Order: sequence, then C-alpha cells, then structure tokens
Amino acid sequence: MNGYPYLDCDVSSSLFAARELVSLKLQGCTLKAPSWFVGFSKLTRLVLNNVYLPSDFFTHFLPKCPLLEQSRLLHCDQFVNTENAPLLSVVSILDADEFSDYRFTTFQQYDPDMVALFTSLPELRQLTIGTGFLLLDTLDYHPPSKVTDSLDKLLKAKDQHGSGCCFQCLEELKIWGSRGMQVELDLIRFVLATAPLLCKIHIEPRSELNCDVVLKFLMQLSRYERVSERAEIIYLWKYEG
Repeated sequence: MNGYPYLDCDVSSSLFAARELVSLKLQGCTLKAPSWFVGFSKLTRLVLNNVYLPSDFFTHFLPKCPLLEQSRLLHCDQFVNTENAPLLSVVSILDADEFSDYRFTTFQQYDPDMVALFTSLPELRQLTIGTGFLLLDTLDYHPPSKVTDSLDKLLKAKDQHGSGCCFQCLEELKIWGSRGMQVELDLIRFVLATAPLLCKIHIEPRSELNCDVVLKFLMQLSRYERVSERAEIIYLWKYEG
C-alpha cells in the first residue's frame, strides 16, 4: 500500500483488518493502530516514509508482527524499539536529523543507549543508518559522548562474555551522509570488532566534506582491527576540488 507524498491524512482503520498482509509501504500520512488491532501475523516487510506515528506506536505494533524481517524508516519521527522484533534482519533508519526539534521529544523518553539497540537484533544482517541517527548532539540532552560510552560498554561486554553479545549475523553496514565525525568512527570500530561475518561497510559522505576531513577519517579507519577476514570498507566520496 502506498500513500501520497507529503499528504497529511490518516490511514483508514480498515487497513488493520488485513491480517494476511505480507508487505506494507506507506508515505506522507498519519498511522495510528486502533485498539482492536490484533496484528499482522504474516507481515515481513515494513517501509514508512514521512509518516507521523504516535509515541507508543512501535511498542504496541511490533509485538503483533512476529515475522517482521525488514524495517525501513525514512523521515519518520519515531524510533523503533527493536526488542519487540527479534527476527529483524534488515533495518534502515534514515534522515532523523531533518526533523524540527519538537518532533524529537520521543528521544527524551528513550535512552539512546546502543546496548539496548544492538543486543536486541540477533538476526540482523544488514543495517543502514543516516548519521542524523547517531548525531544526538543536535539535542541538548544527549551528547555524542553518550553514544561512545554505550559502544565502549558493548566492547567490554564482548570481552567478558565472549562473542555472543551481538552482530553475529551482520554482513553489511551502510552509513549515509557521513560527516567524518568521531561518533561515526566509534560505531564502525565497534562493528569491525564484533561482526565475524561482516563483508562490507559502505560509507557515503556529504558532498561538502573537504580533503583534510576525509583523509583524517580514512587514516583512522585503517587502524581498526577486524574480526572478519572478509570485511572491506567502501568509501564513496567524489572529490570536487
């Protein structure tokens, strides 16, 4: 199902009666699950683009979609609580930084501790994120150091409990809109250190990055150890100097 771009309309509640739905794609609308919604027992793919969601939407929606494997969020104002979707293998979270400040209020209620996020995705094979998701310093209450601290906790957990903490199935990481910042390096360092099946990390930087920033970023990347012998980093930067 497809909505109309940037059209502020409510999705009909009759949609939630389609219990046999396998794939759902919505754009430019408001999505609210009615109280009688019992779930999409066969839903495997969810794509939401510029969709307004109530603050508790995913908390109630995901447990009722037990087979969900792919989730793609673009320009959406809610963060997925992945603890309720353990089968997710393909996750995309893009352009979170483009919302006006008032639409970030849900992050005040959700601790952006990466421990909770990554350890709840045991089947994750492909992760795509926009750097707006990582750059929580755009909000006054979550400096990027908090993200770094969370990743450090995960690395310590890996050392203490072995390799079974997370990312055991991850094969591909994509980062769009890279700004060449430390929080991105921290995430990449963590993935390289914990993903034994990792094949590729794709990084597409912002076009305005200069040579000095790019070279410094790449030099730092080259120093990180990799648990996967097949892991390669693809940096998609076009020099326009």
